[in-house]
Parts: sequence; C-alpha cells; structure tokens
Amino acid sequence: MRKVNGFTLIELIIVIIILGVLAVTAAPKFIDISADAQGATMKGVAGAINSAKNMAYASAAIKGKQRDLGLGITDTLVFGYPKANKGSIEQWTEISLHRDGKSGDFDFKRQTSPAKFIIFPNGMTENDDCLVTYVQATATTIASVSFTITGC
Repeated sequence: MRKVNGFTLIELIIVIIILGVLAVTAAPKFIDISADAQGATMKGVAGAINSAKNMAYASAAIKGKQRDLGLGITDTLVFGYPKANKGSIEQWTEISLHRDGKSGDFDFKRQTSPAKFIIFPNGMTENDDCLVTYVQATATTIASVSFTITGC
C-alpha cells in the first residue's frame, strides 16, 4: 500500500460546513444592507408622492378645478396639487403615516413658510438625513418632491 497525501471527502465537507457557519454568523456584522433597503424605501415613497401629485394635477386640470376635485375631499388641493398635510398626502398616496399612538410605517413633520411635509422612517427624525420632502405649490411654483438618503 502506498500512502496518499490529501484530504478525504468527509474532511472537506466538514471544513465547508464550518466555513458556511462562520460566514452566516459573521457576514451580517460586516455587511449592513438595512441602510440600502431603507434608502430604497424612501426613494419609493418619493416616487409615490411625485406620481400622486402629477395625477392630482392632471385630474384637476382636466376638470378645470385646480382647487377641489369635487370628490368629497374638501381642501385637498392647492393650485391643483395636494396640500402639504397628513390627510392630503395619505389620501393621494395611501402611505401609512404614524400619529397619536396609531401605527404607521413612517413619521412626519409639517412645516410652514413655505408649506412642507417631511416624511421619515419611524424611530428617526427629520435631522437624520433619511427623509422625503414635499413642498406645496404656490401661486408662482409647482409642488416639488425631493429625498435625502445619506443618513439611512
């Protein structure tokens, strides 16, 4: 009999299993994809608001009613675009907003001069740079949507 140098199949399988277990337990510590997911979610929210504002304006322009569509929703439009408030944003986008102890996926803050509606993930604030900002239309400007995801 001659002596064979090398590893047996069992030894190789055991090493592969050990490396797999180490990779599964160590990889999440080095790879944090939650920030990427949260950033993508905020981009999706911005897209939803942008689409909603464009659809609202198109509907209002077709009907010649840039202030109210007559849908039983009072005061939801300003110059044909949704108002920068919770009711209007929820109505036009169906985004679930958190308020007064009720659950929601996002929290928000409303500002005036100019009217802005800021949406950010629950557990964060508008200072965390993970947000979507909707600026209400004025007599001289159209509504705008922007997002910041550097802090997600």
